[in-house]
Amino acid sequence: MKTSSLRTRFFALMMIGVLVVNVLLSAPQKAFAQTSKPNIVFVLVDDMDADTINEDPENYAPHIKRLLIDKGITFPNFFVDVSLCCPSRTSILRGQYAHNTGVLNNSRHEGGFQQAHKNKLEQETIATSLKANGYRTALIGKYLNGYPDTVREDEDKIPDTYVPPGWTEWYSPMEKGKKKNKAKGYGNPYTQYGYTLNQNGRLVKYGNNSEDYGTDVYTSFARNFIKNSARDNKPFFLYFAPFNIHSPYTPADRYKHLFNGVKAPRPDNFNETDREGGFNTKPKFMQKKLKNRLDREQIDFVDKSYRKRLRSLQSVDDAVNKLIDTLKESGQLDNTYIVFTSDNGYKQGIHRISLGKESAYEEDIRLNLFVRGPGVPVGKKLPQIVGNIDFFPTFADIAGVQPPSFVDGRSFLPLLKGTTEPRKWRSAFLVEHTLSKKNALEDKDDLDNDLLQLEEEEQSQLADEDDLDNDQSQLEDEDDLDNDVVQLEEEEDLGNDQLQLTDEERSQLADEVQSQLTDEEQSQLADEVRSQLAGEVRSQLADEVRSQLADEMRSELIDEARSELIDEARSQLTDEVRSQLQLRRKKKQQVKFPTYDALRTRNYTYIEYRTGAKELYNIKKDPYQLHNLANTANQALLQRLTNRLNKLRTCQADSCREIEEEQIEEEQQESFTL
Repeated sequence: MKTSSLRTRFFALMMIGVLVVNVLLSAPQKAFAQTSKPNIVFVLVDDMDADTINEDPENYAPHIKRLLIDKGITFPNFFVDVSLCCPSRTSILRGQYAHNTGVLNNSRHEGGFQQAHKNKLEQETIATSLKANGYRTALIGKYLNGYPDTVREDEDKIPDTYVPPGWTEWYSPMEKGKKKNKAKGYGNPYTQYGYTLNQNGRLVKYGNNSEDYGTDVYTSFARNFIKNSARDNKPFFLYFAPFNIHSPYTPADRYKHLFNGVKAPRPDNFNETDREGGFNTKPKFMQKKLKNRLDREQIDFVDKSYRKRLRSLQSVDDAVNKLIDTLKESGQLDNTYIVFTSDNGYKQGIHRISLGKESAYEEDIRLNLFVRGPGVPVGKKLPQIVGNIDFFPTFADIAGVQPPSFVDGRSFLPLLKGTTEPRKWRSAFLVEHTLSKKNALEDKDDLDNDLLQLEEEEQSQLADEDDLDNDQSQLEDEDDLDNDVVQLEEEEDLGNDQLQLTDEERSQLADEVQSQLTDEEQSQLADEVRSQLAGEVRSQLADEVRSQLADEMRSELIDEARSELIDEARSQLTDEVRSQLQLRRKKKQQVKFPTYDALRTRNYTYIEYRTGAKELYNIKKDPYQLHNLANTANQALLQRLTNRLNKLRTCQADSCREIEEEQIEEEQQESFTL
């Protein structure tokens, strides 16, 4: 009995061993153990309004729909404090409103990378906090506008290979400014081709082939970062920031054919009408600048730009799919929070504005925020107001790190976990905008990039024509010179043929002549021969000089032809670019928004411009912001909104959160809905 029992136990253990081996063999070979702390993948796209995805997510962003929207939480009331690239991105890194970062726009005079660096904001960011607490960190893609330029010419130069503190790995393109990038041959990263990437302190130039497409390159680096971090069993923070879908909206070659015939959304505020109580209630600067509705040509331009943006979005959709596949393959998906949003929104034909941002209207400040991760409910929408200043404290909360005391935002991790009551959350959010003091056009990235794209397209085309023209001109010049030389050679050959004698004949002739000449005549003949020989030498030298002069003339003619063609091409390029730019300016009906502060509450958008103009919209009753109530609303309500706005525009840290949580009497009775 004992032997039988031992045998049974032995076979049972063998079977268990076989099962264990089979399970191990069937498991994905690339998977690694989950990191001890949750990982964070932050996907930040550029200039993407909410409607770009919301209009038709199944067709416009199928991977984002299937892998993020359907697998996590959507915050439809997510706002940015400044609807502009650099201020918003700085607020994300610091967790502060723009009035506390001092980065107010993209211009180097009140914003941009230069101002962030000057204010030493990079010394303490979400990256430095997470890295100090054991996280591997990587920024891949766009950093801050103007990176890595200096603040002033008299300051110590920031090296082009500069990598900010807090980043374990760094892959960000040079964005020093159009003229400086062009002068150094760094290219323009917004076009997705021909850019120069700072790869951990080493500058690498990328070309114009399909495999050089920027977002695809960034995705490859991001996937490797995930794999390496998982292999080393290190928690990681990935800041993935492609330039899509910012102008010039360059799509990958594989998507250039998509969405033909698709038109931009046509909500009620698209190309706003003149109806009473509508556009005539907008501020005077808008009524003056936008007095005419968009015409057919301008609307076609909006639709064309919209199609380009959709094509550009497809590479981001691909990237999300590949990043999630990599997380799954490496065994990290179930332990990773994935956060997807944009730095700001974008208007497309809204309120008679063809394209643009920087306003306090919903299209510019209200964006999509998608989150999936451990313990996050699936397919749910949360109505709370969250903002870009909340990412730092939220990511710190996920990592178990205490954020710095200067942070204005708050962690929305309790909302993801369902541990915060809606009434204890903020009821208002501050929106800011500062018009550049030096030149308002410096903040117009779209205009600069459109011009740069036109220049690059025209230069590329003209360069091809120049090469052909120069080659043809050079060949023609060389042909003319060669013909002249051939003609001279033929004439010389003819003369030589006529005078040519055999050596015997020449010797016999010389003897006959010499025997018949007196000494005096022989002397005279010798002088003549000597003179003839000198002439022959002179002629030979002349031939050599002629040949040398021909070579010099050929080179000079080629240089002159090349110079003339370059001047003509430059003149032609300037005229064509100017013409195209004027056409685009006509198509892009825009307005510069004066400096303003705005309050976005659950029910209202309230805007105060430094010019004295005001706007007030009841978002629940007027979601498209067609009827400005600033001149007709209850004065008590306006005063309460003004008081709250005045406090928020100068708030810091704890005081920001306290003011945000105050309740306005008219809103206390309103239900908390989407």
